[in-house]
Amino acid sequence: MSPVTTSITTKIFRFSHDDLKRLRDYYSVGIPNGSWISTNDALVAHIWRTVIRARNIDLDTEVFSSFSLDGRNRLNPPIPKSYYGNVNFRVCEKMLVSQLINGSPSSVALQIRKGVTDMNDSRIRSLIDWLEQQQQPDELTFSIMYNEILGSNWSKFQKHNLINFGDGPPIKQRCRRELAAEGEYVILGTEDGIEVYFSLQTEILEILERDPEFKKFIVK
Repeated sequence: MSPVTTSITTKIFRFSHDDLKRLRDYYSVGIPNGSWISTNDALVAHIWRTVIRARNIDLDTEVFSSFSLDGRNRLNPPIPKSYYGNVNFRVCEKMLVSQLINGSPSSVALQIRKGVTDMNDSRIRSLIDWLEQQQQPDELTFSIMYNEILGSNWSKFQKHNLINFGDGPPIKQRCRRELAAEGEYVILGTEDGIEVYFSLQTEILEILERDPEFKKFIVK
């Protein structure tokens, strides 16, 4: 019998600056005084909630949201922002599906905020120490689980002129259309907002596109 193959589709969704402001306001409702979330916290929470809902996973299943975090200014002393090397660290937050899709949007965004805040100088140095203890650290790899999504935000690269190979910064920054794995997304900056490249199973992507909560924050 031939193995069952799954169709993977990559699609770009655009969010304007106004869409992102509305998204942050939406995910800020109910946040206690003294707490706050960033626009990126709201966006990551929104992607996590809506993708997992589209996947229709059992409510008692634990699901994960992993995303890359720039460690340059989280180290003490900080590494200059102009440093082009890889200082990315992976944050991984987890919730039950029932908490994620039936709880308040703000609770998800606050969970993302906690993961970002916890990635501090001490945590980063602990991760580096662990890597140095591995016999073959260059062979360490990671994979994306069926109950996980993995994101990376490159939207500030062009804004801060971090990409320059000698001829000046590029006119536009783009990602290859086919991403590496199902469940992966990449955020790129544009003049009037951001673009999010999603790579999902085709049928899941179609469900996501019909999700009213997802649709109301993207450029039509």
